[in-house]
Amino acid sequence: MQSKEAKRKYYRRNRKATIERAKLHYENNKEQRKTYIKIWQEKNPGKVREYTWKQYGIQFTWEQYQKLLVKQKFRCAVCRRHPEEFSRGRPLDLDHDHITKRVRGLLCESCNKGIGQLGDTIDRVGAAYQYLKRAAKE
Repeated sequence: MQSKEAKRKYYRRNRKATIERAKLHYENNKEQRKTYIKIWQEKNPGKVREYTWKQYGIQFTWEQYQKLLVKQKFRCAVCRRHPEEFSRGRPLDLDHDHITKRVRGLLCESCNKGIGQLGDTIDRVGAAYQYLKRAAKE
């Protein structure tokens, strides 16, 4: 077995050939790689979600998500529905403030998108509420 230093020297001497071999291997094994990634993601949902949150600058762990899920009784913080009731069991979204990155709660996809479409502001959500109240009286 080669030492790390020997591997580095080999790579430096044969960089182009090594890269070409890696590209060829990737091209010849695309479907196998896709299958492997899909299986890994299914086995590691927490790691996948943590990676996604990190990409958005949100410091939140899978363990914290699980605790919040229990605290919310496995329901959307807005409509109080359980994911099995509306989204084929899709997990609840991690709602967060886009400026401070602070986590606010777990929401179903519909509620999360609705709040997002209203600009995540109390004023616009309140205006929408008032609009619906007025319209119901007419």
